[in-house]
Amino acid sequence: DRLALHVGCGSSTMGEVLISELNFRFVLNIDKDRETLEGMKERWAKVESKYPQKKMKFRCVDWVEEEDCTLKKKFNVILDKSTLDCTLCSDRSTAGLIKLVHDHLSVGGYYIIISFHDVQLLLPMLQNCPGTKWK
Repeated sequence: DRLALHVGCGSSTMGEVLISELNFRFVLNIDKDRETLEGMKERWAKVESKYPQKKMKFRCVDWVEEEDCTLKKKFNVILDKSTLDCTLCSDRSTAGLIKLVHDHLSVGGYYIIISFHDVQLLLPMLQNCPGTKWK
């Protein structure tokens, strides 16, 4: 199964691209802004019938507040478009996001980070985050 998690999705159409262009069967878009997610749901409802075998869901999650965030799935791909960048102001939220990704990435899965920061900054954070053991 091709399952994707889009963290900090905002109003991005990337979830739709994962389904329509990259043939993912299921995409879960999470963000902490409920109002933005409602707009995303409305937009998806207009095109959902084109993809009868595919499913997209939206969930309001703030991993800073929900230390025990359980999404009940493991994902082949977790997509992060500058969400990690946004968390760098707070050690707690950065570690929370990294732990969320670690706990929900399937074995052999990919964490795709699109960032303004250099890999020399990001890689040590990923490798040394408490509660994670990357393989």
